[in-house]
Amino acid sequence: MAQEQRRLGQFFMPKLRSNSKMPKENEDPSLKLKDRLNKFNNILLQAGHAHVGKTRPRNRDCWMNPAVKTAIKKRNSLRRKVAKKRKEWLDACEEAQGLIDEAK
Repeated sequence: MAQEQRRLGQFFMPKLRSNSKMPKENEDPSLKLKDRLNKFNNILLQAGHAHVGKTRPRNRDCWMNPAVKTAIKKRNSLRRKVAKKRKEWLDACEEAQGLIDEAK
């Protein structure tokens, strides 16, 4: 019968053994919802600890000092008015990049 259904192009799915109303083998029907959720969360945490990689946090913005920050703010504010203040914006870009390179 399954081969006939496949030949006809119909989707065939075997009947599931467990009924959704009946508890599964590893579930205790006497557990409350809160207990089952705690058990599920613990299983997820264990799997995460076992399989998810660990990294060391790095301080990536160690070069960002107050002088660099103000230069970047000045450059970005001039970028909004670049049509009228192109020369000032280019000077601010050079200044900001110089401070960034110096700080790094």
